[in-house]
Amino acid sequence: TILVSIFVLHPSIFQGGMMAFKCINFGGQFFLYREPDIPCFSKEHKKWAFSVGLIDLLGWGIISPLIAFVIIRKLAKKDQLEDKQQQSVYGFLYFGYKKEYYYWDLSLIHI
Repeated sequence: TILVSIFVLHPSIFQGGMMAFKCINFGGQFFLYREPDIPCFSKEHKKWAFSVGLIDLLGWGIISPLIAFVIIRKLAKKDQLEDKQQQSVYGFLYFGYKKEYYYWDLSLIHI
């Protein structure tokens, strides 16, 4: 499903977006890792970092796991984590954990 795909691709997409902030040293001067012709902290780099990197950081790094957490938490509060229909959709996020630790997989996304 789409939800599974999002979480399978999450690390790669997040890491790719973070490359907008990564700089490397060439002869005492820093350049963008993905675009070595762009000097770090230049106007062009800031535009790149804030358009791609910041959107990626917020969208993939914070918002998508937060939405999943809110959904799973609602299921837990309604005692629906063991409901077969809910398990078929969201179970991959909490299977293998004790009922009271349903959130643990989502916390591992950021480690």
